[in-house]
Amino acid sequence: MFGHVISDRAYQVPAELFAIQRRGAKGSLFYQRFDTMADAIRFAMEEMPPGSSNTSIETDIERINSADIALLYAADQFPLKRRAHLA
Repeated sequence: MFGHVISDRAYQVPAELFAIQRRGAKGSLFYQRFDTMADAIRFAMEEMPPGSSNTSIETDIERINSADIALLYAADQFPLKRRAHLA
C-alpha cells in the first residue's frame, strides 16, 4: 500500500473510521468521521473496545486496514501524542 511510511501531510487529511463491533452472535457497524487521519488512527488504537474487528480507515484516496492502522500508530512519523501504555 504505502510501505507503512507516509508523509506528515497525509496524516492531516479528513478520514472516516468503520468497525464491526461484536456482541455475542450479532455485530453492529460503528462509523465516525474525523478531521484528520491521525485523529482516526489514535481513536482506533486508544478508544475502540477490544471486541471491535474489521476496523478500517478511509480517506479520499485510500483504505487502511487494522494491521496498517497499528503500524501507522507506532510509526515515528505519527504526529499525535500516544497513551503511554499503548506506545
